[in-house]
Amino acid sequence: MASTSGPNLLSRPSARPTPFSVPRTQRPPVVPSIDKILSALPPTDADVFRLVLDGVPLVCRTPPAFRDLPPLSTNTDPNDASPARMWATPILKEPVSFFVVFTRMPGFFCGPGCTDDLRYAARVALRFTAAELDAQIEACVSSGRASSRTIFTPLLSYRLACIVALTPLNVNLAIPRPPPTIMAAYAWTWRTCTTCTRHVGHALGGTCEVLCEDALWFTELWRKLVAILRLRPDPDAVLVRGWEHLSKALRAPLACPTCAGVAYQHLRCFHGLLIVEIAKRVAEVSVFVSGGA
Repeated sequence: MASTSGPNLLSRPSARPTPFSVPRTQRPPVVPSIDKILSALPPTDADVFRLVLDGVPLVCRTPPAFRDLPPLSTNTDPNDASPARMWATPILKEPVSFFVVFTRMPGFFCGPGCTDDLRYAARVALRFTAAELDAQIEACVSSGRASSRTIFTPLLSYRLACIVALTPLNVNLAIPRPPPTIMAAYAWTWRTCTTCTRHVGHALGGTCEVLCEDALWFTELWRKLVAILRLRPDPDAVLVRGWEHLSKALRAPLACPTCAGVAYQHLRCFHGLLIVEIAKRVAEVSVFVSGGA
């Protein structure tokens, strides 16, 4: 079971720049590796990166306020789960229902003036598609847990704001690759391999221009990751659902003598950095609540 200790991943993230940012001065791209990336990331981002490498969903780290709660039962084995994890488990299962609870009783878990519990429920609910979320909302209303759909307006506004915050990562499918700000800092094999890529307008090792094409196997992977993000504006969706696509994408570079030895590590690093950036953008979005249930 994942530890609940560590920095709060739902709080406002550290300021940019990160390895996703365009450097102010032109410098040769760095060959990506886990150690190099971890040394370049701020502590909170490095913690997210490690969770991705371990395959641990970010929602497994609970807000700090949850850690001060008493155990759900005095008979609970203290080695079985922390109080924070026990309290978070039902929210993970039914985030929409708990969003209603926390809206009706502000600070239910974390005290007056604190919205960690409400934000946590809203963050967990990002895992749903729009249709799935609508079905969850309808179930709450029809069962009487919410008197109307009005109470969910902040939840829907939060989701929309997250979609807007993530738009720079998935807006341009006409050029099916990550924005230059994501690719700039590292020499990814799907960009540098002379066999798998097509370069236009510069010498080998030069800066890629708009007409340069990433390896086809990476382009297809990027399309699939973008499709996940468009359906579910959630870093954990890209983490959990993205692994299957990463595994399939590895088949092609393993047949390339240049890419075979590095493709796995490069994809892991890219996957981690992408989720770090998604998590940072989502963490910048606030939940504002007004109205009753």
